[in-house]
Amino acid sequence: MPAITFVRYTVVTEGREPVQYRSEEGITIREVLTEELGVNPSKHDVLVNGITAGDLDVVVNNGDSIVLATKKYSSGNAAA
Repeated sequence: MPAITFVRYTVVTEGREPVQYRSEEGITIREVLTEELGVNPSKHDVLVNGITAGDLDVVVNNGDSIVLATKKYSSGNAAA
């Protein structure tokens, strides 16, 4: 039976301390958001290592930093 390998990454949510996570290798950013964190990706701006994530189906790499920020709308109101 092959060994399960893991990736370690950090998630920072606006106004909170960074949290370290460990998931099975091959997990995507979308899976981290929906399955691990239980958040709706459409309501957040997502940055990976300081760069806006254009594709949420990219695999998370060991040591990645994922930042979630509530999307701001033109009226200045945060997403509900």
